[in-house]
Amino acid sequence: MPDADPLDIAAKSARLQQTITELEAEAVSEGGAVRVTAGAGGNVREIDLRWQAFDLEAAELGPIVAETVRAAEQAANAKVQSAVGSILGDQIPNLAARAENDS
Repeated sequence: MPDADPLDIAAKSARLQQTITELEAEAVSEGGAVRVTAGAGGNVREIDLRWQAFDLEAAELGPIVAETVRAAEQAANAKVQSAVGSILGDQIPNLAARAENDS
């Protein structure tokens, strides 16, 4: 692997940071009662309770919300891994291939 250009690495790092900052993933519960939008690092940006959610008991709704939050966080983390692989993959051997295999 040739020596990495520090300016190229800095530019890619800035691009990666911007991509991760803007990244969002969404998950919708089975039945559509809950929709969650999450960003990188498990940053929940929005929880949307649809009209169906209000027909549920609290004991039913809590686990649905928690499961949907986890699904949105996992989807966001997968997008982060993919972004890292696609932006920095040539800097770290086999990273791009691993990111593709994980998504």
